[in-house]
Amino acid sequence: MAAARAIFGEGPIEVEDLAFVEALSLERGRPEEVQTVFEPERALVKVFSRMPDGGDEWTLRAHGRVLSRPMEPPAIDDWTANKETLAGKDKMRGKVYYEMMAGLGFQYGETFQGVKNVWLEYEFHPAMMDSVFQLTTGLAIILLRDGRIGVDTNGIMLPVGIKRIRLFRKPTKRLHARVRYASHDDGRISYDFEVLDARG
Repeated sequence: MAAARAIFGEGPIEVEDLAFVEALSLERGRPEEVQTVFEPERALVKVFSRMPDGGDEWTLRAHGRVLSRPMEPPAIDDWTANKETLAGKDKMRGKVYYEMMAGLGFQYGETFQGVKNVWLEYEFHPAMMDSVFQLTTGLAIILLRDGRIGVDTNGIMLPVGIKRIRLFRKPTKRLHARVRYASHDDGRISYDFEVLDARG
């Protein structure tokens, strides 16, 4: 997102065919250098990293296409600001949620613990995006519990790609995220996301 903003300036941004090639594990006291490369002829962005003493070898972490074109933002939905729509829903505190994640093998540092409450309902700082991704595991557990999907989830589930991202403006610090199950196939689960602030 930062690379796209630096290239195109203000206005709507769209990211397509984003692929996470290899996960980057961050550890205290172990810094990583990150390099972003843009190929304008293909509108392709690649993200690499290496340890400071890693010599000239860079590891490809992710790649995707970034575009800037006119888009109308979606209308504000009532669920983003109306707490009454959440009344009566099963609620899980963030502390309990991360305890559950730890039991599944996910270790989130304090910076990446952005989920404060989870309401169970059937229907861009990196930590902010990661907080949205974290919700997919909780939804997968609910879907499996209720027999709605039959995916083998032994081990840790990690995101492996994004079909499309649409960014209409720079987000504020306080956001609402909604995750919907889309489909599953060959051991992979697909979701649709909406991330909004008070303006939509």
